[in-house]
Amino acid sequence: MNYSVQLERCSNVIFSFDDEECTPIDMYNEEPNSIDGRISLNNEYIGFFRVYELYNDCGFFDRCDAVSEDCKIIASTICGKSGKVLKKYLPDAAEYDAILILDQIEINEKYRGMGIGSNVVKNLLYMIKYQLDSGCAIFLCASDYEAAKKYGFDSDEYRDGCKRLIKFYKKQGFKTIKDNIMVYRKE
Repeated sequence: MNYSVQLERCSNVIFSFDDEECTPIDMYNEEPNSIDGRISLNNEYIGFFRVYELYNDCGFFDRCDAVSEDCKIIASTICGKSGKVLKKYLPDAAEYDAILILDQIEINEKYRGMGIGSNVVKNLLYMIKYQLDSGCAIFLCASDYEAAKKYGFDSDEYRDGCKRLIKFYKKQGFKTIKDNIMVYRKE
């Protein structure tokens, strides 16, 4: 099976900085810089993913809150009162190290269970390691939204789906922080 992934990094990025923080911002949407991936098999679109690139400054929590519900959940778990990520989640990180949030990944149901998702995540991690010379951390919220849509967030199906996702991401090198919030750190 031969599939491809095309990455598109937001091209309208401006960097805003002062003596305390440096922030990449999409100058049109005023959102964190996104990296979007389109997954194709034999020129057929079969899935996508979106990663947000942020930096650990006082506006981290607010920018996450403005992007998506998962980003908001992640930020409320890992940020302190200052709006920055707590040192216990980024023990050796410098202020200018990238923090990425894997916000969405979706593979068409017909193509699941074939190893495509695993391979995409592994190669995404490789690409990020290659692109970023400094350290980085990738956070995600392992939530089974398909099960939540069908059965609700309080259902056994949703909880079982989240457990499967957590197991999947652990195989890729992610570690659980709390509940279904996970992190992968570049060493």
